[in-house]
Amino acid sequence: MNGATLFFWMVTALHVSLSASVQIRAVRLQSSEGIALSKSQRKDGWFACALMTLMLVLDRAAFMQGITQDGGEQASSALGDASGLTGWVYLVGALVMAWLVRRALERRRLLH
Repeated sequence: MNGATLFFWMVTALHVSLSASVQIRAVRLQSSEGIALSKSQRKDGWFACALMTLMLVLDRAAFMQGITQDGGEQASSALGDASGLTGWVYLVGALVMAWLVRRALERRRLLH
């Protein structure tokens, strides 16, 4: 697993924990503002799920491409290898996920 892949999944884990925190705080407040923030956080959550699914599919496609190109010789090194285009896709995905983390932090601040 290279740096871009690791960074993406670390930012994703942070987003998941912040999303849960926002949802729990919104339920505890039971206000109309809290419900609105919870709904918008849920939409961001669906977007994050779609992004994670895309990354898993692209990683799998890159892994399968490595197997077919080299006749299986590089299968073990292709596992988790995000070099080239896949690495850039992971980096862009990490930036998008960081944007979602920033939005979750802002919602969490508004729920205080």
